[in-house]
Amino acid sequence: MPFMRYGVFLFTIVAVVLHGQDHNDPPVHCVSCHNVHDARVCPHLIQCDGECFERTEDQNGTRTKSYGCVKRKDCTASASIIGRRSSLSNTTTYCKKELCNKGKYIHHFIVPPTEPCVDISVGDCRDPAALAAICSDCELAQYCRKSCGLCQEHTGTTTWSENLVLFDYYPAHNQCNYSQAIGPSICHSIKAHGRAEQHAGYLNLPTYDSLVHVHFTTNGEPLTNLQLLSCQTTGKGRVDIILNNATIAEAYNETSVWAWDWTLHELNPAQHKGTLNYTLVIVKDRKVRSYGHYWLRNIRLETTVVHHGHN
Repeated sequence: MPFMRYGVFLFTIVAVVLHGQDHNDPPVHCVSCHNVHDARVCPHLIQCDGECFERTEDQNGTRTKSYGCVKRKDCTASASIIGRRSSLSNTTTYCKKELCNKGKYIHHFIVPPTEPCVDISVGDCRDPAALAAICSDCELAQYCRKSCGLCQEHTGTTTWSENLVLFDYYPAHNQCNYSQAIGPSICHSIKAHGRAEQHAGYLNLPTYDSLVHVHFTTNGEPLTNLQLLSCQTTGKGRVDIILNNATIAEAYNETSVWAWDWTLHELNPAQHKGTLNYTLVIVKDRKVRSYGHYWLRNIRLETTVVHHGHN
């Protein structure tokens, strides 16, 4: 049980694993930012119950990209971002997997189609008047997938990548979720302790010496993405993020102020090759004493796997 010391709780907890017959994978996250020139400047993520997208626009010779999540409400090219839509100046691609719109390799995260993308009702699909009505209805558009621009673009091979959640850990809730393809063993291994205020829905790191340690054991999977659901107060609650004594982020201050926000930290999978046991440390900025609060709700760690299909 936690106890009070200098206004801060010292706590030790072991994760309770969420699993069972009704187990669902953690919600999909997408990169979210608009009108940027480089995807690497997009550390912010959103939870998505639709599809992730990447949109490229060329306006007056300036090429920008936007990323986010969209729900299919209709199938008109002008009203929503559906499938692969392209014109002389704009291109939009969507995908349905975890963080599949991250960076410049979105096509690597699209599952290759098992059937050719063709028009079934060829006559209607060639009629411009009929095609406009068909493409505006998602059910009818399936008969003119090619002409309505619903064909997914992929690399032309049967190989594709997928980000899998090793754990999605709620330290204040004392719960842990995971991708079904990974299984619960890593969640079972988690033990956390630290100096923080333990609230009903989050941990608060209020003082300059506040910290959270999370110990876990993997099966040797390469670690590729670390996501944190957090926010800070106006006091600029900067933190250092450290994995097995290697600094991931120092004096990190890109967390939203007074608003919960998922932020992405990309990891170098080769850095800890062959490692099984890890300690993740989130600690208040060690160089500049900051009394601004840092609130932490979720820690999600991922691996990227490559699937090799068969022709």
